[in-house]
Formats: sequence, C-alpha cells, structure tokens
Amino acid sequence: SIGTGVIVSLIFGYASFQIATSSIDQWNEFGTLVATDRTYLAFCIDLVLFAIFQNFLIHQVITQSGDQSSSLEYTDSTPNIYSVPFVGLVVYLFKK
Repeated sequence: SIGTGVIVSLIFGYASFQIATSSIDQWNEFGTLVATDRTYLAFCIDLVLFAIFQNFLIHQVITQSGDQSSSLEYTDSTPNIYSVPFVGLVVYLFKK
C-alpha cells in the first residue's frame, strides 16, 4: 500500500542520511568495535552471508512451497527485487 511505501521510504532515507553524514571518527569507532567485540563481528558476518545467499534461499522457498493458494511463483519473469539483499526478503514476507 502507499502508506507502507511512504514509511519504508522515510526509514531508508533517514538511514541513508545518517550514513552519509557520519564522520571518519564514527567509522573508525565502528571498525574498532567489529575488530574487538565478537558480537559485532558475528552480526557483520551474518549480514554479509545472508546478503550473498538470500536470492538462492528465497528461490528455494518459493519453488519448494507446496502452498497452492499462495500468489508467489518463481519464474523467469519474477521481479529481480528478490535479489536485493534484505529488501527482497521484506517484499517476500509482505507478499506471503
């Protein structure tokens, strides 16, 4: 719906603004935290791995789903939005 799109756009815009206006000191602090704190490192590795494998995982879930009532069907004309890390997952969850 339009309301959901507006909310998602506002959140994405705010996050982009925060990233764009971050100082070098903040990025250095983030790098130090990733290097010294195992929890930060684990979450960063999880995000990278999921971004790499998301397209494959969503394809497998859609093709192996035996739910005939679902409007999801993975074909050659399936939108490439499922390939965009994290955005594709949100689209899939809202369509499901």
